[in-house]
Amino acid sequence: LVEGVGKRFAFRDDEFPDDRWWYGAVPGDDAYGPVPEDDWRPTGSYVSPGEPIEAFRERMAALVDWLNARDEATIGLTCHWAVLMALTGRSFENCQALRLPLEELYVRTDREY
Repeated sequence: LVEGVGKRFAFRDDEFPDDRWWYGAVPGDDAYGPVPEDDWRPTGSYVSPGEPIEAFRERMAALVDWLNARDEATIGLTCHWAVLMALTGRSFENCQALRLPLEELYVRTDREY
């Protein structure tokens, strides 16, 4: 066995204390509102009303900061296509895997996602 491989992972309580790491609100909340004009997502039906592009980019930058602060030598990141496009500038197929150094992850502002 290799040390650390297959270990269970858990967030610390101080990292996501209220379990609201996503943007916006859910239907029925007072904060739920109309889709913002600069929603970064393609037109469609979503659970949340939308997210302005700058809020999305700030959230992606916070993710990169969080990853950079981790002690692990290898980290597996499972996420949606737009997160990968925003951080790598590459389009991924479903279930596609790519190994790359953490230094290559940063928020791209020259791509649409």
